[in-house]
Amino acid sequence: MKRWLVIVMAMLACLSLSAGVYNPDNIPIPENGEHPSYVSNPDSILSDSICAVINERLFQLEDSTGVKTLVMVVEHVEGDDLYQFSMTVGNKYGVGSKENNLGLIISLATLDRSYQILTGIGLEGYLPDVVCRRVESKAMLPHLMEGAWEEAIGETVEVISGILMNDEEIKSAYAVPQEEEYTFWEILGGILISIPLFGLLIWCFYQMFDLLLFIPRAIFGVFGGGGSGSSSGSSRSSSRGGSYSSGSSYSSGSSHGSCGGGSFGGGGSGGRF
Repeated sequence: MKRWLVIVMAMLACLSLSAGVYNPDNIPIPENGEHPSYVSNPDSILSDSICAVINERLFQLEDSTGVKTLVMVVEHVEGDDLYQFSMTVGNKYGVGSKENNLGLIISLATLDRSYQILTGIGLEGYLPDVVCRRVESKAMLPHLMEGAWEEAIGETVEVISGILMNDEEIKSAYAVPQEEEYTFWEILGGILISIPLFGLLIWCFYQMFDLLLFIPRAIFGVFGGGGSGSSSGSSRSSSRGGSYSSGSSYSSGSSHGSCGGGSFGGGGSGGRF
């Protein structure tokens, strides 16, 4: 029995060791070339067919906008911190161009159950964090929860590229809701209501301030009364030559591919599923 237990434990250990564990130094980075690849898929989690579709879509994105994208799909990253892993890879290999920093990284670690969308410094205005979160919640997470890795990455790439290439249908579907607009009369009514409320607030502050000054005024009145008595006394005794006085005062674009010298500042979004 013990022998079989040892064998089973050894097999489990071998399986865990066979899982891909990557860091910024050993992750394979696609090279620029005539037929550029934007996908790092060392554990073959994605099929060749979906990688071809993603590469074609990201080539169109770079060709029309200058955005350089790196998609990394692995089983496990060293340290189980996909955000820091993606940041280090992005800055180490310069994902995006040095001139405009339009770099984009989409990462997935299946065994860590973590995902990340990271935007280059120059891309943060075009793809703000709030939009990245909406893309994750609507296009990525539903598939990740089902273990459908290809659908999650494929749809995420499709949506993000559509947003950056001004696809109106995709942009409207993932747009952040605008704040409600108010009419002139609603604004005027708000102002008219706020004026008396503001006046009431000022009056309350005045009363509080007056209350705070009550004690020093009372003390001052007591000493003032004593001073008056002294003055009276001095008046009564003035004929005897005595005089008294008292007073107080108070003051209060290059070859196609992922790399090109871009840098990342932490924009984007990510999490676990």
